[in-house]
This record gives sequence, structure tokens and C-alpha cells, in this order.
Amino acid sequence: MIMTIERNDQDIVIRLNAALFDINDVQKLINHFHFVESNAQNRGTEENAAKLAHEVETSWWAENRHKFLP
Repeated sequence: MIMTIERNDQDIVIRLNAALFDINDVQKLINHFHFVESNAQNRGTEENAAKLAHEVETSWWAENRHKFLP
């Protein structure tokens, strides 16, 4: 058995043959599912996204400006 997929009312269960899959590849797949799940629950607005982007840029610049300016 290489892979089986089962679905019930609330879950989808994927079973993989551990001997055939590298755990790092499986982790990448799980990370992708986390990303999809997170985006599906996103209720943010365009304004919220712009505010968050500004906060991230400001924080990044505060932490890294010494690398670019004397």
C-alpha cells in the first residue's frame, strides 16, 4: 500500500507508506496544508493587510538598518 485517503464528516486522513516517503518532503506538504488552512480562515481586509505589511517593514528596517547605513 502506497497511499490511502479517507474522509469522514470532519476530517480527511491521508496514510502514506513511511518507507517510501522522506519525512522532510512530508513536512513540506504539511506546511503547505497549514498555509492553505490559515488562508481559508483569513477574514482580513485590504486595509488590515496594508497595515500589517507596514508594521513588518518598519520592524525589519529597525532590526537591519545597521547593515545598510554607517
